[in-house]
Amino acid sequence: MKTKRILALLVVLIMVFQLMPAAFAEETGEGERLNDQTTEVTPADDPVDPADDPEDPVDPADDPEDPVDPADDPEDPVDPADDPEDEPAGETIDGSVKPADDLNAVRYAAMVDGVYFSSLQDAINATGTEDVDEETGETFTYGSRIDLVRTISITGSVTVPAGKTVLLNLAGYSITASDTAIVDKGRLTIVDYANGSGKITSTGNCGISVAGGELTFTSGSVEAQEMAILFIDGGKATIDGGTFTAHDNAVLGSNGSSGRGGNTVTVNGGTFNGTIQTSGYVACGIYAANDDTWNINAGTFNITNGAGIVARAGKITVKDGVVINTTDTATGRVGDSRAVAPCAATVFDA
Repeated sequence: MKTKRILALLVVLIMVFQLMPAAFAEETGEGERLNDQTTEVTPADDPVDPADDPEDPVDPADDPEDPVDPADDPEDPVDPADDPEDEPAGETIDGSVKPADDLNAVRYAAMVDGVYFSSLQDAINATGTEDVDEETGETFTYGSRIDLVRTISITGSVTVPAGKTVLLNLAGYSITASDTAIVDKGRLTIVDYANGSGKITSTGNCGISVAGGELTFTSGSVEAQEMAILFIDGGKATIDGGTFTAHDNAVLGSNGSSGRGGNTVTVNGGTFNGTIQTSGYVACGIYAANDDTWNINAGTFNITNGAGIVARAGKITVKDGVVINTTDTATGRVGDSRAVAPCAATVFDA
């Protein structure tokens, strides 16, 4: 009996030992199945987005899909005027062409057909001449119109040569000279297409000398120490408007020297202001000193200490529409004459 129990125990132990590897194998198999179902995560498989880092926020400007427009920078806003491709070409006021920028106003005095010139005399000389377009290489001819682009000072005089035809638009600017400002030997028209405030001034002589040329004056003003406009050598003029002031001589006048007459002047309007500074002389609105022809159809003459019209030679016609205002009762010389004239509306002294 004892022997049977021992054998039975051995059989049980053998069965237990046989079952133990299967149990261990089963536990190991479950672990392998777990490993098969789990994928190890590596940085290469799931890259970290810098935007997820709260300590290193992403700048929207770094997004290549949405580049930042410099105009969005509030500290450096983009001004459309900074675009060199879109600069204004100039401002036009009632037909007067203004410079495109302040630099042109400093560098240049006048413009002809969109081309700037450093002096008024250069612009006058260019009118009616040929030039070559730098961009196209084509030859063109300058027109006759000159536009001032700034107020200018002249040393000496500018001259319109014989054979030249010039339209000078003052464009609201001024010309100042210590001598006679403009000498007209050609055909000159003076206008102010801006606002009529353009002015020609001579601080030491006449404003304009029509020396055998032709002048048409439409608008603007002339102010001079001597005559506002002097006519010599067969000059011709038509004055349709404007303001003319002489401080120490006749407002309009001719030269009494032999051979300097033959002038023809027509006045259709304007305001003429005359005063006198030199002792022994009187002011004068019109001084007809030679074999000239004067047709005064309209206009207002305001003469302080002088005469409205003094005619010493030639032919002068004064229409009813002319207004002559004179003051004082002084007498004195007028122009280059030694004869004494009274302060009166008209003085005919042949």
